[in-house]
Amino acid sequence: MVDLVLPVTHFLLLLLLICYDPTTSSTVAGGEVPFYEDCDPDTAGGTYAQNSTYRSNLAALAAELVKNSTGYGSAAGSFGAAPDAVYGVALCRGDSTGAYCSEHLGQVFDDVMNRSSPGSPGSRSRCVLHKNVSLYYDRFQLRLSDRDFVSGYGNEPEWPLNNTNLVNSSVAGRFREHVAELLNATAADAAQQPDRYGTGDSWFQEESTMVYALLQCTRDMAPGRCLACLRRIISEMPRMLDASQFGGRVLGVRCLLRYEMASNSFFHIDNRTLHLQKQPNPKAWPWAVIVAVAGVAAWLMWRDGRWHELIDRCLGDGGRHGASIKRCVQVALLCVQEDAEDRPAMDDVVKMLINEQAILPEPGQSAYFNIRPSAGAGADAPSSACSISISMITPR
Repeated sequence: MVDLVLPVTHFLLLLLLICYDPTTSSTVAGGEVPFYEDCDPDTAGGTYAQNSTYRSNLAALAAELVKNSTGYGSAAGSFGAAPDAVYGVALCRGDSTGAYCSEHLGQVFDDVMNRSSPGSPGSRSRCVLHKNVSLYYDRFQLRLSDRDFVSGYGNEPEWPLNNTNLVNSSVAGRFREHVAELLNATAADAAQQPDRYGTGDSWFQEESTMVYALLQCTRDMAPGRCLACLRRIISEMPRMLDASQFGGRVLGVRCLLRYEMASNSFFHIDNRTLHLQKQPNPKAWPWAVIVAVAGVAAWLMWRDGRWHELIDRCLGDGGRHGASIKRCVQVALLCVQEDAEDRPAMDDVVKMLINEQAILPEPGQSAYFNIRPSAGAGADAPSSACSISISMITPR
């Protein structure tokens, strides 16, 4: 056993490492430490004996909770009859099911019932032989009681935690709105998932960083009940924690949330993860400007009857394919008109290209018409690569 009597400064440092590391589980000397621990030691009759009926009922319930949480992410239930009935809820984070969940939940139950031999240095049994137990870890949690808290779907006890870093005060209000938008969207998605687990991310432009969110309910909650639970803790965040900080979480028996503004996600990103606002591609915007200018220049040349200047000089004047080339230019200009309602649907585009006898409407002005090309844009010879081969496809 390590000596847990620490100087105040060491204790504060340890607390920061435990509570505010955004990416890893909290550990001390190899033993995982809960963010929140409540054994209700002052409750009369709040303990049980090793050889009691209550302990036997707890062992039976523990086996079911571990098995179902391992496979499905969470479980809730009861075992036995009063006065020895045991009620419990267990939850493993949606990306931490399977062997991880089984091992860690099993160890916690061992600790609670004092069944296991002493573990690794630094480990200790928690809430041994207590009936009313709440233990919240980074990726799994457990709530036990001799009173029925299961049927009411209550979320107490709730425990908030904050990342200690603050966003710039000039964007704090916008950041809070951004976080709320991301959390609400991810909550709606999580409530509809069979395992009631959802993740999301959204680019926060003001800080040029991604914000990540994770929300989860126990899977026995109906979608509406799950969403109501998540929305309530989202709405109460201003009361429970400072949403101007880089990250935070609210842990509860039935539903929980976490968000972090960071360079890397604290959860496993998969094809279920929502992407509200993607990080902009820094190389994309010059191409958007080029395309816009090219579209305007092409439309001006079409309007002035100089569409043939768009033909690569390798093709000369287009020869016998000139009419087809002109039709392709006209269809292209129809597709980039300023008013989206005037642009043809893709099936109409196909018909226009196949049926060369169909009369096409005159293209309206191009989008981004306010972006004017330079005076000589239409007269300059376009770049060319005359060594390439070109195949002209004639429709049947």
